[in-house]
Amino acid sequence: MKLNLEKISNLGAGLISDLQKACQRLLGPNGDLKVLAFIVAAVLFALVRVTIGFTDTYTVPVKIVVKAPGVALRDQETSEVEVTLKGASEDIQKFDATGLAIEIVIQEVAPDVVGELIPVRRSDVLGVGKLRVRGVVPDGIYVNYDREVTTRLKVAPPNLIGKPLLGEAKVRLDVGDVVVTGPDSKLSLLRDRSFVLPTEPVNVDGKTQNFSKKVRILPPADSGITSVTPPEVEAEVVIVTPPVESIYTNEPPIVVTTNGLGAAPATNGLGAILSSHSPTNEPARLEVPGSPVHQALPEAPPQQPRKKE
Repeated sequence: MKLNLEKISNLGAGLISDLQKACQRLLGPNGDLKVLAFIVAAVLFALVRVTIGFTDTYTVPVKIVVKAPGVALRDQETSEVEVTLKGASEDIQKFDATGLAIEIVIQEVAPDVVGELIPVRRSDVLGVGKLRVRGVVPDGIYVNYDREVTTRLKVAPPNLIGKPLLGEAKVRLDVGDVVVTGPDSKLSLLRDRSFVLPTEPVNVDGKTQNFSKKVRILPPADSGITSVTPPEVEAEVVIVTPPVESIYTNEPPIVVTTNGLGAAPATNGLGAILSSHSPTNEPARLEVPGSPVHQALPEAPPQQPRKKE
């Protein structure tokens, strides 16, 4: 036993000596030290990677797009997966997960295949930044296919947000329906139920004039619709203001003169006009518009002559 250990020790010492000589020949007199420094650096790098290897898990939406001719995606087993990311503590804290997404494009579908399991790979995760993908759960999503068809669906006018400065706002669209594409089973159900596609709202707060705006058509996520033609429609907004009523009269206005009340000449309904009148001792008459009765004002009593003293 001692003899075997001695042989192993001598063999190890010989290998180390040969390695030192080889390093000195290739890397110079201090070649063995350079190799040792490289080994130490590699060990330290591995230790640092292990030390800073923080992880965090995020819920990421999954979008599966089928581009195979005549095939549409009817449904998928799940629309979200759990993605675990790894990186430095500082990078994990500063990471913005809003950009995380998974999009899988299916270019071909075998004939007579109605469903299959689609793998979700780490490379499918988008928006990871400086972090690395550690794992995806689940790593596969089962999907069902259907025949792709097109049909026409009506479009709803957009909802109006706010109020115009005066009056009220009304909206109308330049088209009544659009062409949509998707799976036969879902589009047939929408068509039978006379489904109306919603549009994005329009802000009319503080508006004073009519205007037009392009609005996007927003099909529900679970409708199965893959495309809309056209994707936008023209919305015309009309601001309806209440009419301003003016009252005109052909009756002459009442004019105050130095001799009492008098009637001004007709002014074609443009209101009262002050005009000069010749003095008269005739009693003035007060005319009430719309009344057949004309009331005469009482006459002033005659003035008595003064007696001379």
